[in-house]
Amino acid sequence: MSRITKKFLKYFLITISFIVLICFILSSLFLSKLYISQQYSTLSAESNTILGSYLTGYQYKNNDFKGVLVDSVTQKEIWSTQNKGMMHSMNGRGSNFFSHFDYSTLKDKGTIQHPNGTTYLYFKKSTAYGNLYIFRSKIQVDNYLKIIYLILGIIFLIGIIISIPMAILLGRKFTTPVISLKKNAEAIASGDYSTFSLNQETSNDELGDLAYAMEHMKEQLKLKDKLQREFIANVSHDFKTPLSIIRNCNEAIYDDLLDNEGVKSYSNSSIIQVDRLNKMVSDIMHLSKLQSLEYPLNRKWINITEFIYSIKQDLTIFLNDKNISLKLQYSDHISKKKIFIDELQLHRCMVNFITNSSMVTPTEGYITLTIDLINADVLSSISLGDSSSNEYIMISIKDNGPGINEELLHVIWDRYTKNSQSGGMGLGLAINKEILIKHDFLYDVKNSEKGGAIFSFYIPDKYFK
Repeated sequence: MSRITKKFLKYFLITISFIVLICFILSSLFLSKLYISQQYSTLSAESNTILGSYLTGYQYKNNDFKGVLVDSVTQKEIWSTQNKGMMHSMNGRGSNFFSHFDYSTLKDKGTIQHPNGTTYLYFKKSTAYGNLYIFRSKIQVDNYLKIIYLILGIIFLIGIIISIPMAILLGRKFTTPVISLKKNAEAIASGDYSTFSLNQETSNDELGDLAYAMEHMKEQLKLKDKLQREFIANVSHDFKTPLSIIRNCNEAIYDDLLDNEGVKSYSNSSIIQVDRLNKMVSDIMHLSKLQSLEYPLNRKWINITEFIYSIKQDLTIFLNDKNISLKLQYSDHISKKKIFIDELQLHRCMVNFITNSSMVTPTEGYITLTIDLINADVLSSISLGDSSSNEYIMISIKDNGPGINEELLHVIWDRYTKNSQSGGMGLGLAINKEILIKHDFLYDVKNSEKGGAIFSFYIPDKYFK
């Protein structure tokens, strides 16, 4: 028996036991009192019949009730239902049943025990002829409560008998898919993605949702593993090339195969490759820092136009060498806006976007940087980030290259993605993604209908003024 089945069984038994216990308590406290109260009402109603029997002289024949008329002053018996209809008792001595009671101690109603061991309910009715006491055995009340307790006990037993197979059945119904999901999760954790697949019998409940979530997780992990393997291969290749160049240059210098100019040239090549390695390592470390929860942003308010022009100025020589122009498009209204950003980090983000675009932009081509104010309705298709703002400042970078393969659009931001057109380890966009997430900005990428790719990010209204 599984642990979940045992829990189901335990909870079923606890629930049934609790319900039956409450029923016992309620029946003892309220039901018995209600039934006894009804008995007193019956005694009160029967007292009229017994008094009529006394007044008319007819014999009272109901053996369930006993009545005695007692003088209210002397507390002596005047008449009883055991006198066979006689109008008074013999010399006031009383009958065998009633002679054992001290009527002066009896209240208006209550219980009293006869010397024979039987407990009686009694009710006193004051009349012009004396106090009429009506008695009825309490055995009926006790028998009634015994029947109630018996019924509750039977219900308890039936509940237990029914709950055991139900708990086992429900436990199996829940544990079977849970155990299956557990085995599949262990397989996925070990890198085996072939064993888990959804089928038509997947339940339409939370367990079904969990199965679909695991299917999605499997696909994502499968993709991550593939990208990670490609990333490792890319890193190995990108590190191997500069290391080989550095080794070859140093071997030539060590073997005195070069003249002074050659030594300088080879040394310069080594320095360039070391800088390349240093940049790759720096990118990896920077990405790791950005993904840390403790990494803070140094935000401040800065004019958006000044920010954009500082980027353009820094990239002027780089773009001129590639014979690529950078076009700026924005309105006068936008140029007066200030944005609340970490200037250093967002500057790096913008440089990454533009340099990536330059790698696919043909010679004498251009890159368009657009700044515009848009409504939230335009972003209804974007599910990333916080979309609770009413307005956004959109900053987009468009190239006039060949565009991005549609299969890469949904993974282009991943740290392991490498574009064969641009080369490199593919960390630039992963770093940009982390910078934008840290800023609480939305972002997306799409292909332009006229050709080229458009990378965009959106600044919520709480971060500009």
